[in-house]
Amino acid sequence: MSSKFSELSERVRVAQHWWLASELASHHSELRIRESAPMDGFYDCLTIEGKGLSGSIQFNRSGSVHVLPSHTSLLRTEDLLSVEGPRKAIRLIERAAGLREIPKARPSGARVLTYLVIARALQATMNDFCIWDVRSLSRRPEGYAHVVDADQKELPMPKIFTNRRQFEGWAISSEFLGSAQPGSLWVLLRNQEVVAVLDVRGVVTTAAGATSLPLAYSQGGRRLTRLVDAALGAVLP
Repeated sequence: MSSKFSELSERVRVAQHWWLASELASHHSELRIRESAPMDGFYDCLTIEGKGLSGSIQFNRSGSVHVLPSHTSLLRTEDLLSVEGPRKAIRLIERAAGLREIPKARPSGARVLTYLVIARALQATMNDFCIWDVRSLSRRPEGYAHVVDADQKELPMPKIFTNRRQFEGWAISSEFLGSAQPGSLWVLLRNQEVVAVLDVRGVVTTAAGATSLPLAYSQGGRRLTRLVDAALGAVLP
């Protein structure tokens, strides 16, 4: 059933919101992406915050884009995607948010590479027969985040880890058991099962092992398609 905001399916909205958000972060490297659930969870948003913004940019999964603190509904997602040329869609959001236009540059930095890999993965799986999604990872219920209880009896994220020692090693190195901040860890879900964890410090973990995004990006000739394959080729269709 289509929402009152958008006629696009949720899988398309999620993929396009991540594309828009990752491109904004690529142009403005001081921006960070996190999930939020305003109005006690009534809204389910991908939120951009950081230097240069007086508030935030929120991509609502229902299909609207809001620029805060004015809380002005900018456009529906399909309106942004209907403009001629993808750069114009980015510029529309920049203008509404008061961000200066920055010419396209090659992405750099572990955090930006992580965002771009997430966006590329969602675009690649948008029309797959499995249901793919990306959610923030949390140890406790928090908005719409994917919750993993490190103390549960069953092995957490069994599509990635084969034993508890392996999971605990990852949990310590990623700071999942410590001071990990909201938006620092993301999970790629296939049919609601975690198949990859993406750390914004530039590490992607799958059953095939851990991949350093900056290193793989350099070794792959600074090509994003090669980077996505190196990091997620073992799990993508």
